[in-house]
Amino acid sequence: LVGRFAGRTDQRVWEAWREFELLELAKCEAAAAVSSASAAAAEANAAELEKQRSRVLGLFRRHLAMPHVGLEATWRELCDWLAEKEQQPAEEMRQVYEKSRDELRRIEPFENLLADEPDKSAQHYRAYIEAAVGPTAQQLAVLERAVTAHCLDTGLWDAYVAYVWQQFEPGPKLLHLCRRAVRNCPWSGSLWRQLALCQECTGCDYDTEVKVTYESAVAAGLSDAADLLAMWLAYLDAARRRAAATESWDDWHRLCEAGMVAVDAMAADPQASLLRYAALVRARRGQLGEARQLWDQVMKRGHGNSAQMWLRQLEFELRFGDAKHIRRCLSRAVNSVSSVPECELLLQRLVDYEREEGDVSSYVEALKRAQKQRALLQQRAAEQGGSGSGGKRKAGSKGGATEAQPPPNKRAKGLETGKKQHTADGAAAKTDPFKKPMPPPPPAAASSNNVSHHGAKVEHDPAKDYRTVFLSNLDYKTDEAGIRQALAPCASDIVSVRLVRDYRGRSKGFAYVELKSGVAAGAALRLDRTLVNGRPMFVSESRQRGGGSSDTSANDSAFKFDTGLERNKLFIRNLPKTMDQAGFERLCSAQPGYRTARLAMFRNGAPKGHGYAEFADESSANKALAALNCSQVGDNEIEAGRRRSRWRRSRGGRGGGRGGGRGGGGGGGRREDHTSTDPTRHRTQISLVPRQLKTSADTSGVSASGSESGSGGGRMSNDDFRNMLMRK
Repeated sequence: LVGRFAGRTDQRVWEAWREFELLELAKCEAAAAVSSASAAAAEANAAELEKQRSRVLGLFRRHLAMPHVGLEATWRELCDWLAEKEQQPAEEMRQVYEKSRDELRRIEPFENLLADEPDKSAQHYRAYIEAAVGPTAQQLAVLERAVTAHCLDTGLWDAYVAYVWQQFEPGPKLLHLCRRAVRNCPWSGSLWRQLALCQECTGCDYDTEVKVTYESAVAAGLSDAADLLAMWLAYLDAARRRAAATESWDDWHRLCEAGMVAVDAMAADPQASLLRYAALVRARRGQLGEARQLWDQVMKRGHGNSAQMWLRQLEFELRFGDAKHIRRCLSRAVNSVSSVPECELLLQRLVDYEREEGDVSSYVEALKRAQKQRALLQQRAAEQGGSGSGGKRKAGSKGGATEAQPPPNKRAKGLETGKKQHTADGAAAKTDPFKKPMPPPPPAAASSNNVSHHGAKVEHDPAKDYRTVFLSNLDYKTDEAGIRQALAPCASDIVSVRLVRDYRGRSKGFAYVELKSGVAAGAALRLDRTLVNGRPMFVSESRQRGGGSSDTSANDSAFKFDTGLERNKLFIRNLPKTMDQAGFERLCSAQPGYRTARLAMFRNGAPKGHGYAEFADESSANKALAALNCSQVGDNEIEAGRRRSRWRRSRGGRGGGRGGGRGGGGGGGRREDHTSTDPTRHRTQISLVPRQLKTSADTSGVSASGSESGSGGGRMSNDDFRNMLMRK
């Protein structure tokens, strides 16, 4: 619309419009001045003249009602035009002018900055919008000018949409604005959320519009982790409202699992918001067992030492649980948190709960426990303060660390090497003899299963290799107790179990088990491929990496499994991400000759979308391959194929994997015939021998010039080369 805002260049539009209307007025005056033959024509001319005068006055009034550059000139032009008619401006017109003049004084600094510094207009527009000068129509005009000049600025679009949300009810205009914003800035998660919420408020269909909007937002590739988390939370909110209306929660739980996988891939949920949301929904539906399992997963993600997270779980139990689980939560929280002020807060909550809800015996027991725990905390704080006062700590003292020593010239044989030495709590400590030693860490709570956290180094003793076995392919949830249970036939001979962990204390999937004798180790080796939590546990001999004999055949023979095509096993991919282990087993067990099936999982338990199935023989696998390949499972078309064991790189030379290398083990595992003595040539290798010098394999010993070569076998002598080059 003409005249929506008060820019300098817009004056020309108003002036041209006013000039046009004044010319029309002059024509009407000229027509009225000419004497007409009939009274009806004269009356019509007079009416048209009066109508045009009213139109000109209305145009002046509209222009004066808007604060604009040149307001004084517009007022003077109106006064001069009325003076020619021997008239004065009406009082209403004067009030409109004075109001616009006061408004102009407030917005003129912003307008001048926009006109004088166009390269900084985005910054000036933000200040203009934050000032919130003028009525709603004028602020909308400023916002429209801002997004028109800077259509890729997400901050301006956010301000525009937020202002319209505040001033108007959701409707077609707001929906159109949100779609404009998303079309210009598809990388902004907040704009996608505003659009989906507006669609939901205006009554749009969930399946055809709201859900499509959220799916488009998730697929847009949001780079900000916090934005991605907020998008999934908004998506789950909308899906929860839909599920509550339809009483169908299966889709919501599948969507929540997919959101966890997507968010965990970007490490965008440090506070485990999606897990806590899923626990809340299950608790509202009466599934408290599943909800508490989700809370256990939250604590296993590194929040076990956080008092705030324990307080959140306590609020959950106070809302949905009973006294038994509330006391259990408080007890676990007090035992897990090591920080003094946070533990004091939890102790106070424990005492308050027993005082308000418990009986006398439980209240007295809580007081005793709190007093004992406070004394332990004070003792720990005193030990930390004493050790940090400058005195040297004695080696071997409980909770302390050995005095820092200069690094030796050579490390002891068998110790793991690295640039830093790690203490038992995973922190890297530099060995500087002149640096004041750090205070000792608080003593960790004794674990029931004696878990060795990352950083505890064990010196390798080659003399124990004959009675030590190496376990691999373990499930990440398997702990030391699970390993002992898996090795139950030789559990009485187990000396120690060392489960390798990462910096966060999570299992890496392999471990070392030391037994009493070599006979017991042999019995443990016979337990190879035993299923532990649905995964085959690989048991092999323990050898020091790089420290074995020089004979490589011994190391090569360690990989004793078939590397060829496993004709009775199938690899199935493109499975729905919502399919679990039970569903995958049902899919495969419908085929004849089915034995086992395993669905590949991420660390957090989410499916990867592919799995492995084993059948009795090759014929059964062929029938299953024909039945499963290109079949439809849900919305996915799955693919099935033969499973080939992982090919291990040959030790023939460095870089002997894909594309070959310097040794004889190249070829990327594709060459089957290793008996040929011909050199292996790959596609990327170019022969630099001239074509005239090449000889075929079946050529005789005759030279190119017809004379017999002295060396025979098709090879050319120096004389042959000389004769060839001297030939004219």
